[in-house]
Amino acid sequence: MTDAAISLCRLLTAPRSTDSLVSVDGERAVDWETFTLHVARLATVIAARGPGRWLLFTENSYTFAVGLLAIWQSRAVAVLAPNGQPGTLSELGRATHGLISERDRLAPGLDRVDAIHDAGPASWRWIDLDRTAPSLELFTSGSTGQRKAVPKTVANLEDEVAGLERQWGVLLRGREAFATVSHQHIYGLLFRILWPLTVGRTFHARTYLHPEEMVAPMARAGGCYLVASPTHLSRFKGFSGVERLAPQCQPIFSSGSPLDRATAVALQNAFGSAPFEVFGSTETGGIAWRRQNGGADALPWTPFAGVETEADPIDGLLRVRSPYVSADDGVFTLADRVEFLADGRFIAGPRADRVVKLGDKRLSLPDMEVALGEHGFVSQVALTVLDQAGGTRLGAAIVLTPSGREALARQGRRAVSQALLQTLEPYWDRVVLPRLWRYVGRLPTDPQGKVTVAGLRALFASPYDSAVVSPEVVDESITDGVWQRTLRVPETLGYLEGHFPGFPAVPGVAQIQWVMQIAHAMTGGDVVLERIEALKFKNILRPGELFHLSAEMSESGDRVAFRLWNETSLFSSGRCVLAPSRRGAS
Repeated sequence: MTDAAISLCRLLTAPRSTDSLVSVDGERAVDWETFTLHVARLATVIAARGPGRWLLFTENSYTFAVGLLAIWQSRAVAVLAPNGQPGTLSELGRATHGLISERDRLAPGLDRVDAIHDAGPASWRWIDLDRTAPSLELFTSGSTGQRKAVPKTVANLEDEVAGLERQWGVLLRGREAFATVSHQHIYGLLFRILWPLTVGRTFHARTYLHPEEMVAPMARAGGCYLVASPTHLSRFKGFSGVERLAPQCQPIFSSGSPLDRATAVALQNAFGSAPFEVFGSTETGGIAWRRQNGGADALPWTPFAGVETEADPIDGLLRVRSPYVSADDGVFTLADRVEFLADGRFIAGPRADRVVKLGDKRLSLPDMEVALGEHGFVSQVALTVLDQAGGTRLGAAIVLTPSGREALARQGRRAVSQALLQTLEPYWDRVVLPRLWRYVGRLPTDPQGKVTVAGLRALFASPYDSAVVSPEVVDESITDGVWQRTLRVPETLGYLEGHFPGFPAVPGVAQIQWVMQIAHAMTGGDVVLERIEALKFKNILRPGELFHLSAEMSESGDRVAFRLWNETSLFSSGRCVLAPSRRGAS
């Protein structure tokens, strides 16, 4: 490890110790000599095809670094696929020489070249890279549903890496880079690949998605820093082993979207300081940073040195002039509305492209998301506009807090949705309020942790919600050992998907699942179904229907007799026999 900066242009021509550590991949460590050997062999293969554009997609960051440097040494352009979906790779690969990857059969029909060659020429005449030549093609994350190519020169990347080192380099001395974000996008590319390479810091080739995966490798590293997104950092809040990471992991970086206050506070309490948040975009690179270490003064963003920012005088949108901007004049206007403070910092407001019109009423989606997020039932929320046969409607995807999940189980989806609507009604016209609700374990995100419009709309593509698996509890009683619940079938019950088109009916497997839920409550412990006796399905149970579920435990404690019925129909009946090793106390 050198921690002595080398310009990106001269990364492979400047002297460096051959045994300096470049990357760690599990138990395998790769030194500079091996890294340059891999680059030389791949560059030879690429050069034989002639100059042009090469599609690059890998899951392993070391493999990616080899591919990127080999493409550049061959005077070719690297096209970074935003994801590894076959359709994406096939589409982007049409105008390239082929795909460089570590995996086969990613995109049938594309000429694929292995990124790592264990045999072949062992030498290459290294060149200094041309700062002004187009070297890289990135793509916006598609959060608006439209993918757009963004070219970059070596100068754009080299200048930004140098700026990062001036800003935070002193804090990272002797530390290894861990990451939860993909290197296929600008943030991961800079923070986990190019920045470490230019200063000789070791980076880890694996992408870690969960905190528990990092404990052992971070302990072996001794000192490290983390390149993450808000989505991944939110998982630290419920991780009991966070104290084992805190001594080794400093600092933490976050980008992709603003870090919510609760996560920032939790991480500050666990690690002693909140993450450094980076505000930027694919087109502009990094624009500003902040650290929510407490108080309202922690919310404004501070522009990076050398980055000029201002609010457009007409629409208040953020305008950036920076050497990291892809455009020829170095100027780019974002869709973010901003308010500048007297000291030059700014507060980011809602995006202009998230102001929508519903029933002739304008609505700022971020404003309503903030209001919903203040409710005790809501951990995370994302709103999206849906075009349906009945007109344009607003959909709300909600990740519930523990109290929210309890309310959903006890009171039902309708009651929870009504409680959330009541918090909005005093401030918004009813025409703009959410009409559709989805309660999910996690918001749909892209590899950078950004919530995508396409992912949100997919949640509402079906009238049924896969997260809704239980009936709504209306009443419950226990009389002479007989448990009885009065229940209502949710209109959006996930089990109704495909059962049956045009005539939705609650399948038998769902009814048995509800019986096992009450069996769990009766025994006070985990129960496992061994078999069902005397099972009969008499009538069809439909969405929206009110019914009773009666259950009685046998004296031996090994059988639960049940009936699903209402005043006019018997829907099903039988006896659930419980597995002997998993029966609770009767």
